[in-house]
Amino acid sequence: MNFREKLESGKFVYTAEITSPKGIDLSYTLEKAALLKEKIDAFNLTDNARAVMKISSIGACKILQEKGFETIFQISGKDRNSIAIQSDLLAASAQGLHNCIAITGDPPQLGDHPNAKKVFELDSIHILKAIHKLNNGFDLAEKPLQGKTNFFAGATFNPSNPNTTRTEKKAEAGAKFFQTQMICDSKKFIDYSEKIKHLNVKILAGIMPLNSYKMAEFLNSKISGIKVPEHVLKEIKNSSNPEKTGIEIAKQTIDEIKKHCNGIHFMPLKHEDSIMEII
Repeated sequence: MNFREKLESGKFVYTAEITSPKGIDLSYTLEKAALLKEKIDAFNLTDNARAVMKISSIGACKILQEKGFETIFQISGKDRNSIAIQSDLLAASAQGLHNCIAITGDPPQLGDHPNAKKVFELDSIHILKAIHKLNNGFDLAEKPLQGKTNFFAGATFNPSNPNTTRTEKKAEAGAKFFQTQMICDSKKFIDYSEKIKHLNVKILAGIMPLNSYKMAEFLNSKISGIKVPEHVLKEIKNSSNPEKTGIEIAKQTIDEIKKHCNGIHFMPLKHEDSIMEII
């Protein structure tokens, strides 16, 4: 079964975000994908995350797919207008890439090209609406396509945000599954998942194993929507083996939330080896 079939059949799935290169050498990406292949159902490659320029998500996913890995590409609105987004989506579909995540994206001034022009014509909700149109054989201008797409589209949400309005709008726009941001509080995630149970969508809970106190501080100061709790910061800081402690915290979190989600989405930040131990 492929990723979509596993999720729709009720199988508990695992996905993982692996690092894309700032260049064309994908040897590290392929090495880590090979390490995780037996445990991971699909691999995410980001679309210039944090506005840092890297190889395109669609291009990298195509290369991984040719090597036998199932992938989930990201498509964001920060760098493209509506024409470019639809064009890229058609190219992805024509190359056999069908799993995707719609995201709005981070402003360019946060990344390594701060003077780049931001676009943001379409946010994640409107990208999902565009995907829905393409899946039905039409573009956003209501022009018919020569062959329609077959995307299994997803989106993201922040389980620490008590407001579910945008998540509901994303589901209405066509999101069939969600990969959440890092779960810092199991209770907040469980409460959030209960609030959106009526949407009939699949939820992949975001797990980011902490490997150091420095990493935890970085997340709190640099990554919007993430707040590592004070007691976790202290536990990591006082640990004689922070990486092992981070793995144990991740395991505990999964145990607490597993009954309230349909899978786990790992974000290991170049510490892919930890995923094997956690699973």
